[in-house]
Amino acid sequence: MNVPLEWNGGVRFTRQSEKVTRNALQEGVDPRGRTYYWLHEQQVIQDPADDTDYAAVFSGEISVTPLHLERTHTPSLNHLSHWAKKLSRPPKSR
Repeated sequence: MNVPLEWNGGVRFTRQSEKVTRNALQEGVDPRGRTYYWLHEQQVIQDPADDTDYAAVFSGEISVTPLHLERTHTPSLNHLSHWAKKLSRPPKSR
């Protein structure tokens, strides 16, 4: 759920937007004259699609986005699973 700073009373169920920032590297010089680099994020907001969380929040509405996280890449797991038998070592006999 994302809530805008100024809520207009609306609520919208949305899909997640693409990232609206990009990494930016800023060069500077410290008081001793040494060069340093500062990594920060720079906003890159280009008309988000109407059915996204950013569009809702930018228009003053609360955005409710159901998320699902599956960290296992199932196609790879299925593809590689046949290797287990070939890679396993027989148990040591006593």
